[in-house]
Amino acid sequence: MIVARVPIYGTKDAGRGFWRQLREDILATGLRENAIMKALYHMQVDGQVVFMLATHVDDMLWASAPGYEHIADRLLEKFSIKKVEEGTFRFCGREIRQTDDGSITVKCKDNAEKVQPITYEKRGRKDTDDATDSEISQLRSVIGSLSWVARQCRPDLSYRVSKLQSLCTRARLKDLSEANKVVRDAVTGSDIGLHYKAGEVDGDNLHSITVTDASHANEEVITKTSTEPHRSQQGRVFLLTSGNPRSDDELKVHVISYASTLIKRVCRATLQAEAYSLQGGIEEGLRIRAAIADMFDKLVLKDWERSAGQFMKHTWLTDCCSLRDHLLNPTFARCSDKRLSIDMAAMRQLIWLDDNDEPRDSLDETCSDMLRCIDTTAMIADCLTKAMKPRRLIDALRGHLDLRATPEGEQGEADGDHA
Repeated sequence: MIVARVPIYGTKDAGRGFWRQLREDILATGLRENAIMKALYHMQVDGQVVFMLATHVDDMLWASAPGYEHIADRLLEKFSIKKVEEGTFRFCGREIRQTDDGSITVKCKDNAEKVQPITYEKRGRKDTDDATDSEISQLRSVIGSLSWVARQCRPDLSYRVSKLQSLCTRARLKDLSEANKVVRDAVTGSDIGLHYKAGEVDGDNLHSITVTDASHANEEVITKTSTEPHRSQQGRVFLLTSGNPRSDDELKVHVISYASTLIKRVCRATLQAEAYSLQGGIEEGLRIRAAIADMFDKLVLKDWERSAGQFMKHTWLTDCCSLRDHLLNPTFARCSDKRLSIDMAAMRQLIWLDDNDEPRDSLDETCSDMLRCIDTTAMIADCLTKAMKPRRLIDALRGHLDLRATPEGEQGEADGDHA
């Protein structure tokens, strides 16, 4: 894996002009632009992806199979390159390290450790007192730094940062205290990151996983004039594996994408929150699956969902049993909420229609998309919807997904979203 940095600033319409020229030169090397993710390019030979290149403004990141390094050399000849790095380097603020065996780690250690806590005077003030303009300004700066770190490689911080973002308009002293706790956890856990161990996931036998969770009506949004309660938080994680998440309880995985956000629509029940979270996770999962299928030249744009599904199976993981019962029931049961009923029907369509758009008589391993319900104690997206220890998620970041319930979960003693 190699990165190149190209200075472009100071010229007329530098960004747009550079991008058009760069794209033209990349395509001239024989690389193909990804149909889904336009900043990603690849070359595929005899069913194998032998070269990948990602661009971000004036930075380029690429990886090549042995014997295809000349593609990058041809591209670099056209530009005055400031620096080319490999092995250990920074790319867009991330610290990337590739070992001799090909394993990769992505961290934001330096950026996390540079975040400074908020300075404020608590003497004579209550936790519920409003923060001053100066303190809110500090809070916004801290949230901005933490938000960047969380998005890059620290999903364990995502929920708490998301919550702070919704509170900073009318922050109170207790919010400043919470922000400082997140800063402390970001610094003490600065070694946490994304790990991709070479050989753990076979590119010729990929299976995608979307894990979603929701916390019903536990959040609030504070504006300058009012407080809106009873909002729900959603979390999702997208992973790749070579195992079978429909039956296996332990899998070697690579974490590809994650998010923790508020559900815009107020949800009346846990089922509704879980369904909206799952729907959003599925849509993102389908998009990433299509991008990967295109890298292997298996994507047909006019029929992208079916062609991507034929290339790679997709399993959805939830801990909401009532959602499972709705989606896997051979007979569709209407919901009292019409919008929710429509969303349920859309998700059922992905499961119950075969490649010829005919209804299936039963579900089996041939289904491109399938739902599996797991115990809430095995839910890695739980910490993306509420403040809790992210042990299972950290294990997944290191490449191990454990879908077994804890002893408490097996005995039905753990808290969860089993509706």
